[in-house]
Amino acid sequence: MRDFTEKDMSDLVCTKLEELEEEVVLDTPTSESIYPCRVILTPLVSIRNAENTTPVLKRIQITVENWCDKQRKCMDMINKTDEKLKELNMLRINSNGTILFDEITKKYRMIGTYEVNYNALYDAFFCVKI
Repeated sequence: MRDFTEKDMSDLVCTKLEELEEEVVLDTPTSESIYPCRVILTPLVSIRNAENTTPVLKRIQITVENWCDKQRKCMDMINKTDEKLKELNMLRINSNGTILFDEITKKYRMIGTYEVNYNALYDAFFCVKI
């Protein structure tokens, strides 16, 4: 069994989203950042099942911010993010379509939160049933 950590999840999502050939970062962008970009926030992990204190089933939640200079581009970006993360069996669980404007960077951002179950016995991801 493999202990899949928050760092492992962050690295996996980062690698998957880099396939879209747009900037992927772990910090809030600044006015000097490269846009469009995606920000991966620290994953939240909850243990659903354990065997002798070893986590067997985990639910992992990760938030991705899609930043760009146009609102419509943010919508397009989040849809592309959805499609890429579906390849990892991750589903977007929030339905809030709010697009926020950042006064410092003068850019828009749209936030998506994704969930997946990780099974350590199979070293595999399974969709969360909503």
